[in-house]
Amino acid sequence: MLLLVVASTFAVPSVPPVRAQTPLTLSVSPDRVVLGAVNGSTSWFDVTVMAGEGFNGTVSFSVFGAPPGVTAVFQDRVVYLASLAMFTTCLEVTALPDAIRGNYSLTVAAASQGPSVFYAVANQVTLIIQEVGQAPASSGCSRTQTANPSAAGPEYMISSYALVFAAGIVLGSTTTYILVRRRRKLQREP
Repeated sequence: MLLLVVASTFAVPSVPPVRAQTPLTLSVSPDRVVLGAVNGSTSWFDVTVMAGEGFNGTVSFSVFGAPPGVTAVFQDRVVYLASLAMFTTCLEVTALPDAIRGNYSLTVAAASQGPSVFYAVANQVTLIIQEVGQAPASSGCSRTQTANPSAAGPEYMISSYALVFAAGIVLGSTTTYILVRRRRKLQREP
């Protein structure tokens, strides 16, 4: 039985490997800003991206959903990140006097294109345009980049063959155990 399960694991069609960790995470702070359109006003979002273990690549930032009369510009549009590095950039949002009042949802995204994979993450934040805005949380934000002092670890990949093989061994072992147990129970009964 075990040999049948093990043999069937090699007949599985080719499936791409599964990543063992998240390559990229994204956070945006604050989750909403209020801008005044009468005289125009500006505020900022801090956009932080963190690379997972084994990640090495270029990350591009983008924003979607800005209404007419509102500009949304990143301080840095592209950054290269090594394994376990963290980077914070500033998204400056400005409402011009002709901005239409209302509540809007902005989608802030970070994407990375590797040799064989495309990965993107996004967060949504709220933009409120009214007659008079609120004072910005800070006078602006500054970019920061910090890296984990430990050496970058390898990127672990789990092959679908390895997963099926391991599942086959567990299933085969469990089935064998149950059959042996039943046989012993039958031998003890008079």
